[in-house]
Amino acid sequence: MGYGHSRAAEPLKDLAYKGSIITANNYEGIPEKDRKIWKKSEASYYFVSRLRDRGWWGKLAFNFFDRVQGIRSFYPRRDEFKPSLQLKQMYAIIKEGWGRDLIERLAKVPIPLITTFFTAAHMAEHWRYPGPIYVILTDADISRAWAPLAPPVSNVFYLAPTSRAALRLERFYGVHREKIFVTGFPLPKELIGPRETIVRSDTLRRIDVLDPKGVFRKSHGPLIKKYLGAAVPQHRHERPVSVTYVVGGAGAQAAIGTSALRSLAPLIREKKVRLNLVAGIHGDIAEAFHKEVHSVMRVLRCDEEMVKILQARTKERYFALFNETLRETDVIWTKPSELSFYAGLGIPIIIAPPLGAQERKNRGWLVTMGAGLDEFDSRYAHEWLPDLVLSGRLAEAALQGFIKIRRNAVERIGEIISSAGQKT
Repeated sequence: MGYGHSRAAEPLKDLAYKGSIITANNYEGIPEKDRKIWKKSEASYYFVSRLRDRGWWGKLAFNFFDRVQGIRSFYPRRDEFKPSLQLKQMYAIIKEGWGRDLIERLAKVPIPLITTFFTAAHMAEHWRYPGPIYVILTDADISRAWAPLAPPVSNVFYLAPTSRAALRLERFYGVHREKIFVTGFPLPKELIGPRETIVRSDTLRRIDVLDPKGVFRKSHGPLIKKYLGAAVPQHRHERPVSVTYVVGGAGAQAAIGTSALRSLAPLIREKKVRLNLVAGIHGDIAEAFHKEVHSVMRVLRCDEEMVKILQARTKERYFALFNETLRETDVIWTKPSELSFYAGLGIPIIIAPPLGAQERKNRGWLVTMGAGLDEFDSRYAHEWLPDLVLSGRLAEAALQGFIKIRRNAVERIGEIISSAGQKT
């Protein structure tokens, strides 16, 4: 459902049995009945995610659906052991047989099962998967749907990206503390490198580009050296600020990317900004981007090579292209999805309007970390983006994300699974 669950699984491939990730809604031999349920669920998710872009009635409908799967404020503390309507409906379909075929197939090799989607964890426990079950949470805070019907007696283990998500499970939903581990969100190892050599080097380069006047370096030089192992080199030459705008997994907010292109076009023409428009696996959005780029660049006589459109047919290929692009990215501009955790790579996030309760929580977490800044009106990005660069605010956000956000989730998860195996 969207990219979040797949993006969390991809960095764990080295842990996977035969190096293979199983897609719960599209594995070989999936019963047609199960496939239809997944497709209906996915279609509903995509439809609701795009409602916000369809006028007042769309916003009204979206807000109704959002309330159904909302996340209540953390204070005052209260227990929410009682299953939500969403969770009850999910279990009703599971009890009718949904997911049984998948779990019975997996049970033939009862090794630890790691899933990045709560539905698969609920299926595994209901259909009595014989091995340990681990579920990776993919947001900074989570709804009741992530915990099972009866959390106190559940045997599912949780791998949380933040302390807040872990506390939510324990204090609100009744999951036992010993079944919760705070690991961070799994990030691509190729963007981190051995002993964090790649991420440190990339963050140093980013701060150089994002602090051309040295405003941030003058006041925080010792802090930069402490965490990055070296001082940022003096800004020897100007190079374009590389901005990567990412459309959500459901294809929502593509209009913001188009607006950003139009606004930033003068800076692109002056080679002060390079823009990456990420359409993911959505061919229709990529095509719309191509038409817009050609139109805008032709009118303003800009170099079209300064704008790159990322699109692939499969998620695996998309993730590979996206990770390559991030090595040269200075700023990510996107809604606060699972990409919020990528601020831990030393990439500041410009936050587009959140879609749904979980993204509002991600947005709050990003701002609290100091690693993300709310977007201003995208029509005037050519005005506010240079201001954020010249003031050093984006450079500061890059370092804050590097310092405060966990990057070792892949290793930590491997250690947890290994330790559990030794105990049994």
